[in-house]
Amino acid sequence: DIRIACANAYVRGLKADQKEIRLAMSDFPNEVRSGLLEYKRRKADLKELIKENVRYVFSENQDVHTRAEEVHRPGGFSIYEWIEERMQELKERGLAWEDINTIIGIDIENEFKKYNNSLVSKVADKEQLSKMVNPRIMELVTEFLDQAARDFNRVYPVSVFYGLCLHLNAALCEGEKRRELSSDRIMEMIGKYKEEYALAVKFAGRLEKEFSTRLPIDEVVFLTMFICDRGGMAGAQPHPVLFIAMHGEHVASSMAQVIQSLSGTEVGYYDLPLSKSTREAYPELKQALSDWNRGAGILALYDMGSMRQMIEMVCAETKISIRAIAFPFTALALDCCRKVMLEPDLDAAYSSLLERYHTLPMLRDDAYYRPRSGNVIITLCMSGEGGAVQIKRYLEKKVHWDNVSFIPLAISGREELLNEVNRIHEKHHILCTVGAFDPQLLDIPFIPVTKVLECPQEKLKLLLRADIPGEAEDEENDRIIMELAEGLQYFGPDQVKRWVPSLVSEMEEVLGSPLPPEKRVGLSVHLACGINRMIGGEETPVNLHKAELLKENRELYGKLRACMVPLEEAFHIRVDDNEYAHILYILRGRNSEN
Repeated sequence: DIRIACANAYVRGLKADQKEIRLAMSDFPNEVRSGLLEYKRRKADLKELIKENVRYVFSENQDVHTRAEEVHRPGGFSIYEWIEERMQELKERGLAWEDINTIIGIDIENEFKKYNNSLVSKVADKEQLSKMVNPRIMELVTEFLDQAARDFNRVYPVSVFYGLCLHLNAALCEGEKRRELSSDRIMEMIGKYKEEYALAVKFAGRLEKEFSTRLPIDEVVFLTMFICDRGGMAGAQPHPVLFIAMHGEHVASSMAQVIQSLSGTEVGYYDLPLSKSTREAYPELKQALSDWNRGAGILALYDMGSMRQMIEMVCAETKISIRAIAFPFTALALDCCRKVMLEPDLDAAYSSLLERYHTLPMLRDDAYYRPRSGNVIITLCMSGEGGAVQIKRYLEKKVHWDNVSFIPLAISGREELLNEVNRIHEKHHILCTVGAFDPQLLDIPFIPVTKVLECPQEKLKLLLRADIPGEAEDEENDRIIMELAEGLQYFGPDQVKRWVPSLVSEMEEVLGSPLPPEKRVGLSVHLACGINRMIGGEETPVNLHKAELLKENRELYGKLRACMVPLEEAFHIRVDDNEYAHILYILRGRNSEN
């Protein structure tokens, strides 16, 4: 088929006196052309086979050589120009309009990533950006990304801010020529990113009103691409899958569940009951490995030799790329069991086993980190986890913060780092990052490690606070609360200091996010005065919206009641529903005001 197509193109090229031979779709037989229908379904397989920015050169003996080739675009190149060029190129190849729209729709997300990178490469910092972009656009984009970060609980890299500002400046202020996206592509984006698209529609409305213009739906789709989950878009680099295979009921599945809950990453597994033969187990294991294959291979951990043999057979039969590592917990436990049965002295058995297994690599105590609080500081290192761990240990030794934990990350890849930061951001409030390189995260301060190491210990906490919005106000807020406590009749300063901060922290924990400084002070003052009033036997003022607040926040109401139980028992008081309504109002407000 390829030779026939080349021959047809050669004849056509001779007639037109062309120096290059260009193959068009019309040069191929019909059965080859029909393969275009499979293009969308087999997109991932094709990307694995044919890499981006690579030229394939076929020699006479049919060897294939590849070399990277960067595509250089003129400075003013835009996403719309790419659509125009691609349409013209595909049209010249003899494709029908329906096929052209299909191909462009598939390629648009990859090209969009290149387009955003090309925009960002023009900007070094916000100061330079301000000289290139309308200041009002920068203000509106800042508000838009802040809203997106809150709504979708994501951390965006600074590159998204730069790229969106430059794109909108070209679209709104420079009269950039637009080209329509296919209806199928538009509907696919709307269906896949409904919430992001809805926010983009609102933002487009603000832009239209601000600049007295009309933005087509295609432009709204591009706005959606800027704020959607980058990992979920086409072109995200696939990763190998971790797969655990062990003997026994629920052994591998339980271990996979623990690892998944700690890492936030899906883990495959296969449990082999001791009553099941390898003949019965093999087809099940093969199916499980096939189901978990994502295209980038599988790293399999197994406990005993029979499992390795089956994994090797699956690899040979299915051609799935599998690498297996022995994880011999079962064999080790069996050996330890035999030893303690033969050796009646515990210390002797322990010493013997320790000597036998002293060469086994042991996991460090700090290999995994479970933050104690909702507030975290991330320490970074590109060359290995050791550097990030050393920064973490230094900060823990020098700075004593009850409500802040440190998480070390050693990730050099930009996309992997962003994914990990977003995973942490889902459950914790990231105060800042500390390291040797700036990860360029929007609205998350960065503190160079040199600045930390040069700072005297007594000023280190102040240094970190200077880079953490709101943290510098904590001492002033505490002073205000303690001054207020001095005027309370039944709930003195020592009791306020003991109970109020811990209650506020518990409420932040059940709420799932830290409170802004001003709201934290307001809640602290309210709790101190409310507890004083209840101890004195006074009635709690009626909350007019009590029924509404308790109904709308039923789950949070239940958790707040649990928080108050130790206080009620300690002071022999009862916190009534009016008080809970006041607290809910401070924490959440009413729906009409949100």
